[in-house]
Amino acid sequence: FSALPAVAQQSPASTEVKPNVIIINVDDLGYGDIGCYGATKVKTPNIDRLASQGRSFTDAHSSSAVSTPSRYGLMTGQYPCREDIWGAIFLNQTLQIDTARTTIADVMKRSGYSTAIVGKWHLGFRTDEKMDWNKELAPGPLELGIRLLLRCAYSQQSSTFCLCGEPSCGGL
Repeated sequence: FSALPAVAQQSPASTEVKPNVIIINVDDLGYGDIGCYGATKVKTPNIDRLASQGRSFTDAHSSSAVSTPSRYGLMTGQYPCREDIWGAIFLNQTLQIDTARTTIADVMKRSGYSTAIVGKWHLGFRTDEKMDWNKELAPGPLELGIRLLLRCAYSQQSSTFCLCGEPSCGGL
């Protein structure tokens, strides 16, 4: 699971109130798996509250059934198969998104939002041929318009960590 929250940065002189945006991308979640869409066996009160207080889109389609290609499609707006991304990447694979490509996070940032990913990234780091986890994890999400990444790089089995691209994140 990962969420891409975008919170509007309001300037004191601004009268325009932008809505907060939260995109929830979950692996293997069906339409009827959460309460607001009919689930009765599993209770999802927080997601149900988000749905009741916000806007829900009920006719969405993923570009893939697995994590890496679905995240690639969401971030770039491009079918992952056009870049030969068909399945989940492994731990030592490099960044799957070209840093020159405009991402949804770039668009949100230009519109005055602060962006973050909470959960699984699963799109790789660095552009070296061999991944070295002892070096800086760049390029990665911070170079693709994400201000903060909190959680794990690939799956629930990997280490939890935080990457932040702004000095204001120091207090996390």
